[in-house]
Amino acid sequence: MPLTCRHFGISPDVFYRWQRRYDPRRLESLEDDRRTRRPHRVRQPQTPPAVVERIRALREEYPRWGKAKLAVLLQREGIALSASSVGRVLRRLKTRGVIREPAGGGGGCPGRMRSGYRTGLACSSRAI
Repeated sequence: MPLTCRHFGISPDVFYRWQRRYDPRRLESLEDDRRTRRPHRVRQPQTPPAVVERIRALREEYPRWGKAKLAVLLQREGIALSASSVGRVLRRLKTRGVIREPAGGGGGCPGRMRSGYRTGLACSSRAI
């Protein structure tokens, strides 16, 4: 069986799925399955365009601020949106190329590599 999978360039999972599906009396049984795994509907973003535009403007004004700080600014303006929603909007804007990450990496401690959960503690002890 491993040689067969390698020869046809398929995984063992696919091989066993085809083997389960195979019915020698019906050759159509090996055709593509009608029950697709593709979702029937794809959710569309629910954030209003005006709010998306405001998030973009705030991000341009404060390029190093993350979703949590931007969510606080939006709440001060009367726009009730969670930090997760702000993060989803930022991710969509980044993938479309509307906004970019600021040059120079991700802030934090200058000259220090980020690794492990104690990195933040090391940075704050230097600042004290």
